[in-house]
Amino acid sequence: MNKEDKDYLKDLLDEAKAQITDVKADLHGDAGGLFNYIAALWSSYLGTKVDANDVAHCQTLLKIARSAFGTHNRDDYVDAIGYQGLAAALDSRKGK
Repeated sequence: MNKEDKDYLKDLLDEAKAQITDVKADLHGDAGGLFNYIAALWSSYLGTKVDANDVAHCQTLLKIARSAFGTHNRDDYVDAIGYQGLAAALDSRKGK
């Protein structure tokens, strides 16, 4: 990977970190609580058990699908990285 690609990747990761720890957290509150609420709604609608980690993964898949269509949108990648970070954090809570 060349320096330009490394710098781009670092910027992308830094932006995703800022989004999930500051911007979106301030806007939407605790992601774990929000994702648990979304999971309850989806579980009721779908008639099957969905948990907060499933929500994070499904949101990531939504961003992957969006990135496959239309023009390049950096936000799709930033959000996908953020959702996977949240999924990892939620998964790390399991067993505690």
